[in-house]
Amino acid sequence: MITGDHFGNEINVTMEAVGKWIPDGCGIHILPPFNSAGDYGFAPNSILEIDRAFGTWHDLKALSTKYKIILDGIFNHIGVHSRIFPDPVTHNNSTGMGRDYFFVFPKADTDQALNLSTRGGSVFRRSFMLDDVEYSVWQTFSAASIDFNLDNEKVQNYINDFINLCVSNRIWGIRLDAVAYYSKELGVTQLHHPKAKKYARAIADKLIDRGMFVLAQLDSDPRGQAYFPSYMGYNIPVCDYAFTAYLLYTQLSGNAEPLERYLVETEKCAHMLLRSPRNHDGILLRPKMFDVETKKKLLQLCELYNIPVRISNGTPYEINNSYPYLCKICSASKSEAVFRNHASIILTALQNGVPYLYFPELVGYMSELEADADDEEDPRGLNRVPIDEDYLKNVINEPANQKLIEILAFITKRLGDTKLKIQKTRLIDTSCLVFERVDAQISLVINFSHEKAYVLDSVIDEGDKCIYSSTDDATMLEAGGYAIIDNRGKKNDFRKISS
Repeated sequence: MITGDHFGNEINVTMEAVGKWIPDGCGIHILPPFNSAGDYGFAPNSILEIDRAFGTWHDLKALSTKYKIILDGIFNHIGVHSRIFPDPVTHNNSTGMGRDYFFVFPKADTDQALNLSTRGGSVFRRSFMLDDVEYSVWQTFSAASIDFNLDNEKVQNYINDFINLCVSNRIWGIRLDAVAYYSKELGVTQLHHPKAKKYARAIADKLIDRGMFVLAQLDSDPRGQAYFPSYMGYNIPVCDYAFTAYLLYTQLSGNAEPLERYLVETEKCAHMLLRSPRNHDGILLRPKMFDVETKKKLLQLCELYNIPVRISNGTPYEINNSYPYLCKICSASKSEAVFRNHASIILTALQNGVPYLYFPELVGYMSELEADADDEEDPRGLNRVPIDEDYLKNVINEPANQKLIEILAFITKRLGDTKLKIQKTRLIDTSCLVFERVDAQISLVINFSHEKAYVLDSVIDEGDKCIYSSTDDATMLEAGGYAIIDNRGKKNDFRKISS
């Protein structure tokens, strides 16, 4: 969202701003524009209705002529103020009507079950009385939403109605929200419950059959990859949360070795990966692919830089600061902070799979600096602060941002002209990383050091040409700086690798 009085036109105003930064034809993930009971849109009272404050389905359909619009498929739960599926706690009657839509258990059983929410505490947050028996309702994420029973016929029809609406309004793709939590069982760990895969595939198959692109909110570890394996014909991206954590560690420490090692290890991953410097939730600290030693060092750096770490059920869960702010606190100057942020964006844009850029990060917005950024009840409130309208008008004219816009357009075209998907990563030393898209014959050199500068000719090969760099001096790579290199002079090497 953007500050200002845009009631009824929020989607169009926001998309107009986004469109100035990205090339036409890109995918745009619009966070839930539905009327919501809370959780910043992720507790929708109905995914069939666009909140009037944001716009209409017609607005989304009109935008689909220029962009590939992606919406969240929030099928795990619904807001407690829903009229379609009344909340049994506040709309209970003597027949128990509606209980079959949800996961409802006698409180005497839930008190013994120890089913914990990923955000901390029990999933059983509220209860109601019926026929002198107290019942608890399953609420995975917050008291604002209640979890669906996906076996219920009315719930399935509700999901089908949403799919039909999306198809008729030319929505290009659906992100399956909270996939790993689809199934529930008393006393059994909810995350990746065995039945979750069955539900996920059934919904994904419906979407694919209607010609829609599907993304899944699943970690790219073996458990996440097992939901939609390629041998079953799926090509559904999963989220590489470890990439995000490694990238932050590299920026804060100046040590690119763990990031380089991870990129090399995942070069030939059979699964399509969605990579981002950070997403709309934050930087997750629990990925199985994020090694224990680097995680320990990252937490030490958080303590050093006074970065708040969200704790859930006694363990570090995520970091909620904006990425530009995290770059700022480890930089010696404003320009260095901008270079670090832009280098991370460019590195992400060059990745195979699905590069995923969060708009506030793209424009360098630091929500920490806003008066209404503090939310004691939900640390993720820091990620939901509307972007200042005047800030957007001014920041796009800054030379560094004009350069970034040009670079993203260049990368989009260059990668779009190649059918191969070959990437290589190497280190010049512990702080200087070279990421090469061999197929597109371009490389990105990033200096993650906090102190050291490099003479560019010393880190690129003979015949290579620098076409973009963070500073006007294309001969030097300053701390935090980057350079984009044209490798088209190395035709022999390219032919050898591509063959």
